[in-house]
Amino acid sequence: MNRKIIKDTLSATAEISVTPGYFHENQKDIDIGKFGTLYQEIADRIYNETNMYCGAIISTCKVLYRTQWGCPAGGENGVYITADCNPSYDSEKPAEEYIPLWKETLVSILEALMVELDQTTVTVRFSDNELIYLTK
Repeated sequence: MNRKIIKDTLSATAEISVTPGYFHENQKDIDIGKFGTLYQEIADRIYNETNMYCGAIISTCKVLYRTQWGCPAGGENGVYITADCNPSYDSEKPAEEYIPLWKETLVSILEALMVELDQTTVTVRFSDNELIYLTK
């Protein structure tokens, strides 16, 4: 068994609702399996453009905000996404080149998911303390 310690890396988290619009009762959401398939399709398409693939771990969640702003009681159905950048996947690129490309690729995937799921905002947090607030 080999171990490789990677000190120059990045991780990210994001949540995205799966029901379009506001003031709903989660009637038109998609399940986690369909979301996973959609994520893979988008990630594959972007990989063909960038030669960078961003794998992820997904789980269901509830996205909560004020009911007066359109959040259903108990929260909107959503998906929590976590991803880790591993520069050792590409021995050709140094980490200082790989990491920014990975970051931009992940954001592109999330933007495409926003369009497909008809969402207006997504917040992405990176372990380097950067937060990107995506809006339509």
